[in-house]
Amino acid sequence: MRNTCAVMIILGLLTAAGCESDGNSANDPTASAFGPAAFDPVASGLDEIASVDRRAAFAESNTEVSVLHVRAAPADYKGNPLYDGFELTVQPLDTDDNTVRKIGSLTVTAYAFNVKTKSGLGPELMRWFVPTARMMDAWQRIGLDEGYRLRLSWERRPRETYIVLEATFRQPDGRTFTALKAPISIEQTRYRYLLKR
Repeated sequence: MRNTCAVMIILGLLTAAGCESDGNSANDPTASAFGPAAFDPVASGLDEIASVDRRAAFAESNTEVSVLHVRAAPADYKGNPLYDGFELTVQPLDTDDNTVRKIGSLTVTAYAFNVKTKSGLGPELMRWFVPTARMMDAWQRIGLDEGYRLRLSWERRPRETYIVLEATFRQPDGRTFTALKAPISIEQTRYRYLLKR
């Protein structure tokens, strides 16, 4: 009996620690409150449209999207001091700035910041594409609000100090909404010695 209890306790601890896979991202160190595991850069891809049943379960709003709101920040989520990519919050909004629960794919493009151009956009550095089905996994509560929360990893750390992100949300009916994020600093002065390795 004592051995049986010990085995049950150990199994319980392993489950609580996330050692049992749920078939999605339970064992991925980049998975967290920011939705599924971090997405790697990909130039483009085919959209994975969710099934009718899953779309119905998502309970889309009947309100139309008017504008896209995006928040982004560089983040370390792999356990080292250096940034691994961006943490992104994407919220489709209506005309009253209320979050609208709508599905769609997301394309995010990172540009070097160029102060000499009117748009501030320099050369394209990398691009991420997240299909609709994967986006639905990333819809979460955000405080008293809700929206999509994702992590976008970079394959190689950009050499630039400032990055501009452009996010495009495309609904299944073809309507698109784009938001341009102001220059984001990825400089880490205190860890500069690590960048030289």
